[in-house]
Amino acid sequence: MLQISCGEENNLNIRVYGTKGSLAWQQEHPNELKFIAKNEPARILRRGNGYVSDRAKKFTRLPFGHPEAFIEAFANIYLEAVAAIRAKLAGQRGGDFDFPPVDDGVYGMAFLETAVKSAAASAKWTKFPKL
Repeated sequence: MLQISCGEENNLNIRVYGTKGSLAWQQEHPNELKFIAKNEPARILRRGNGYVSDRAKKFTRLPFGHPEAFIEAFANIYLEAVAAIRAKLAGQRGGDFDFPPVDDGVYGMAFLETAVKSAAASAKWTKFPKL
C-alpha cells in the first residue's frame, strides 16, 4: 500500500486555527475534539456528552464511552444525502441538510493532487490551481 507519510498508520488529523482558538481532531482518537481557546488550557470534548450541540447530538447513535467512528461518519453523510433526495422528490425546496457538496470533493482532490506534485517537485511551493 502506498502511503504519503511513510511509517504512519493512516494518522488522519484535522486542525483548525482561528483568532480566538483552535480545534484538533485525530482519526486514531475519533471520539475526542481538542479545543484550545486563546489564553486558556486545552479542553478535550468527547462525543455523546450533554455539552455537545444539538447538531452533534443528531449524529450520535451510541451513548458516550462507546466508540463511534469513521464508518458511522460516512453513514451520517449518506443519511443526510438520502433525506435531501427524498425532499427533492417530494417537491420540497431548501432544507437543513448537512453533507458536503460536490465542489468540496473537487477542491479536496485538487488539494491532494497539488500536494503530491509539490512533494515530487524540486520547488518549495506549488501553486494551487484556480477552480
